[in-house]
Amino acid sequence: MIENEVKILKHFSKLEKEKRKYIIYMYESQEKIIDGELKMFFVLELGGESLIDYFNRKMKKALETHTPQEMRIIAYNLIIKISMCAAKALQHFHKYGIHLDIKSSNFVTLPKHNKNEEKLKEKENDSIEEIEDDQLECKIIDFNTSVLFPAENAVAIKWYANGTRLYKAPEIRQTNLNENYNKQFYMTRAVDNWAFGLMIYGLWQKCKSVVCRNTWKGRRLCFT
Repeated sequence: MIENEVKILKHFSKLEKEKRKYIIYMYESQEKIIDGELKMFFVLELGGESLIDYFNRKMKKALETHTPQEMRIIAYNLIIKISMCAAKALQHFHKYGIHLDIKSSNFVTLPKHNKNEEKLKEKENDSIEEIEDDQLECKIIDFNTSVLFPAENAVAIKWYANGTRLYKAPEIRQTNLNENYNKQFYMTRAVDNWAFGLMIYGLWQKCKSVVCRNTWKGRRLCFT
């Protein structure tokens, strides 16, 4: 799988910056033999926290200063913001292929750069300063299972369905867990769209769980 990821990253590293703006960038890759075993090393651009970590941090911070009633609106706005950010990155990747492992941990936020975009601005605690919420953008990562289309106008392709089983679309989910893991399926971008929907649904369910656990005197806040 690592060879496939490097192949995908190399493809995007050759594109102009605007054509890869929502894809994590690979600076260099190298194979080395260590203790008789071939190892692959590659250097990627520095990304920020994943969308799931961003979501958890924002929710935790909001719970410290807001009532459960206020949290409903905050949670809604947060999930919309994350959805738009991830959708933009996925739409960009879909110009070139199918990702096949869409989940909130496979998107990273962009760290804030200075005007020259040469140095990262750091806080006193040495952590990377995140961008303002209204500027939230993210890049898509982890291409172990991804596939590139052979042509720009391609709609479907036959490929391995080796992504996270929980997020697999019905048409590529193996019903028998004992089946060959490397079975190929004909698939379209719709398999990523299915996973994207499950990702957002999962964030909403997590949001309800967090708020309910922290509701004063155990009273439940109804989300509809």
